[in-house]
Amino acid sequence: MKKAFVFSIFGSYNYGNRLQNYALTSALEKLGVDAVSVHIDERIKAVYSKKIKGAVKKKLAGLGIGKYKQKIDIESALEKRNVIFDRFTEEYTNSIKIPDFGSSVPDMENADYAVAGSDQIWRNWTDDPKELDHYYLTAFPKEKRIAYAASFGYDHIPFKDRALHKRGLSGFLENNISVRESSAADTIDSLIGRRPKEVPDPVLLIERFEWEGIAKKPSYHIPEKFALKCMLENEDEIESDIPIVDIYNVGHRDEFITTGPSEFLWLILNCERVYTDSFHACAFSIIFHKEFTAFKRSKNDTMFGRIKNLLKKMGLENMEFYGDFDTKHDIDWNDVDLRIKEQRSIGFDFLNNALGEKLIV
Repeated sequence: MKKAFVFSIFGSYNYGNRLQNYALTSALEKLGVDAVSVHIDERIKAVYSKKIKGAVKKKLAGLGIGKYKQKIDIESALEKRNVIFDRFTEEYTNSIKIPDFGSSVPDMENADYAVAGSDQIWRNWTDDPKELDHYYLTAFPKEKRIAYAASFGYDHIPFKDRALHKRGLSGFLENNISVRESSAADTIDSLIGRRPKEVPDPVLLIERFEWEGIAKKPSYHIPEKFALKCMLENEDEIESDIPIVDIYNVGHRDEFITTGPSEFLWLILNCERVYTDSFHACAFSIIFHKEFTAFKRSKNDTMFGRIKNLLKKMGLENMEFYGDFDTKHDIDWNDVDLRIKEQRSIGFDFLNNALGEKLIV
């Protein structure tokens, strides 16, 4: 069996991050490849956790909860939540850890492929050239490098990073690089004069029944009928005639701490509708045929383009929030399923071709 190391966006404690990593490794395994995810250890986790803590504190401030009057200890809550995510990673993915972006991957010389993806792997979150080298797979020979559904997370690359991106992008064989959004394809075309293939996010490669198989009911009380709120940054107050389960409301300890990736899937699968500014919450709402409303994170949201791109490909442009919280959309789910099937074929065709190209170089 061929072996591949998979390099997904760092930080293991984000629903979309974990689930797209699971999906990409599962897709590779369906193609007969032993896929091993490479995770960054504690130092980079600390950087990511700091971002989460900042968002949590911002929410608490918005709720009028002072630093010493919080109902939960943020540090303790995050640690317990991280255990849930680590348990998911251990159960559903084969993975190894390295200390930092500059560290070598054990046994890398025996790998047949190195796959970067998916999500915003080329955003340079830590403003460190070693991070971009890590996700451009520069430690591996050119013929082994594959990028699947990569994303920058913004429409225009910062000028200071352009040379790093140009060098990294030039390190892939022509048919071994793919992106998730058309804006990313435009950016790459302008940098190196080659337009990469657009492919779907990995979560669309996995069929609905497979996602249902790893969904798990949360341990806390769930109303019989409920709406799910999954807002990473948007602060809009949601108006709903049914109870809302808000998994990012840190004032509700159980929802925040114990909702892992499997519980996240169950909540979307079983809710009446979803309110979200999350790309992957939108994606799973589509997979599970759920009424949903997609919000911008802010007025100047640079990340909303990836959601708009998804909605356009699914024929669901009207799912964007336009002022009515409970708009009922007339959705042709048969048409949506056909679009998902078409996107899935595009994704697997790319992977098959990229994996095959390595073998004939």
